[in-house]
Amino acid sequence: MNFLAILLLSVAAALITYDLNNKHKLGPVRASSLVSLIFGLIVYFLKINPIYGAAVMGASFAAMSTDKVIPNKVLMTICGIIFSLVFFNLSSESFAGFGGRLGTTACISVIMTLGMIKMIGGCRKYHRMLQCGRKKIFK
Repeated sequence: MNFLAILLLSVAAALITYDLNNKHKLGPVRASSLVSLIFGLIVYFLKINPIYGAAVMGASFAAMSTDKVIPNKVLMTICGIIFSLVFFNLSSESFAGFGGRLGTTACISVIMTLGMIKMIGGCRKYHRMLQCGRKKIFK
C-alpha cells in the first residue's frame, strides 16, 4: 500500500466529487456514486489493490459537503489530504461499531478541516457559523 498513491487518489476523488456536486449540480449522492463507481470499475478490471478503491470512495464521502460547509477547492484539497492521512494510519478495525471506516474517516476529515478554518480565523461567515455554546454549530 503506497501512501503517495492514496494521497493523490484521495485528493483527486475529493476534488472531482466536490466539483460534480457543487459546480455541475449533480447532488452529493450522485456525485459520490459516480466517482466511486467509475474508479471501482477501474480497480476491478485492472486488478488494482482494492484499498485504493476504498480510499477513493471514502474521499468522495468527505467531498459530499456543500460549498456552504467547505467553500472552495483549496479547502477541499486540504480535506482530501487529511482524509488520506487518517485513512492510511488507521487499521480497518479502528472504527468498528462507529458506522464504518470510510464514513467515520470522512467525517473526521471534514470536522478537522472546519476546525482548522476556525483556528486560523477563517472568513467572517465561518466565524459566525462555527460558534459553539448555546448556538447551533450550523445554521
